[in-house]
Amino acid sequence: MVKCMKCNEREGEIELRYARLVLCRECFTEYYIERIRKTVEEYKMFRPDERVGISYMADKKSVGLISGLIEAYPDTEFHIIYIDLGTAFYTIDARLPIDEITQKYGVKLHIYSLPSEKGYNIEDFRGTKYWRKICSTCGILKRYYTSYLASQLGLDAVATPHTLDDVVEVMFTLFLDGKFEDLINMKPVQPPEFPNQVRRIKPLVKTYEWEVDKYVDIKGLPYPAIDCPLKKGARSTSRKKLLRDFEDMEPAFMRKLYRVFMKKLVKLIEDKYEPPKLIECKICGGPSISGICGKCVREVYLRDRKKLDIKIG
Repeated sequence: MVKCMKCNEREGEIELRYARLVLCRECFTEYYIERIRKTVEEYKMFRPDERVGISYMADKKSVGLISGLIEAYPDTEFHIIYIDLGTAFYTIDARLPIDEITQKYGVKLHIYSLPSEKGYNIEDFRGTKYWRKICSTCGILKRYYTSYLASQLGLDAVATPHTLDDVVEVMFTLFLDGKFEDLINMKPVQPPEFPNQVRRIKPLVKTYEWEVDKYVDIKGLPYPAIDCPLKKGARSTSRKKLLRDFEDMEPAFMRKLYRVFMKKLVKLIEDKYEPPKLIECKICGGPSISGICGKCVREVYLRDRKKLDIKIG
């Protein structure tokens, strides 16, 4: 039996090859929570006395983020934000665990329902030009309405469940596509770009997705039983697998890649690149580059294309 390399008492069950560590379940849980605490403090994501929102994306990572942040900062006021895009039975499956989690930790859950508030759901884009890259549209809608709800609640920051795997995959994709200036948006802390916005933070940016999964399993926390049915075949899934294959061959590969992107490439881009000036969206008043934001462009298009009674603005 291999003993835990931290407590040297219990059986070591979880191997962290990138750190050359073998931990027991109890010590791994402490290690996970401490990693979140160190990440928050390293990047000055929020102060313990601030009001922080946590974006629930209806997945296991979100559950791991909610639990980890609350365990790391028990005295901080957290609010859970869930943007319901109205994806049939997936919405029902997503609600059950978050109701249980919010009751367990005694935090408030705030839901913005797209069907109820705006008069359409994400699947209404089926058959339109936006359907082929529906994950992009989903992201635009969730970012907009999460920011809107956070502003309405008077929060100081919103935490999103992006893991190291997520961030490195997006950086890798942006690099391959030559969209170097967009790499800046992958920083752990994104300050408000426009009035009535809050800063966005990524407390799991140094945590592997498998570590989040393991933490949730050890804690016995509930999470949605199914993955989002719309992301099947998404390019990000295959590229994550590619990066994980490299990680298997060379432990800490993703950590090294992230450091190179952040400390070398992003810094070079920031020194040379001037971000576009944002102007007020003519329809909703939010930030835009051309005068109409991505959210409103899609909602107007969907209303006109499918003759839906969508509340624009």
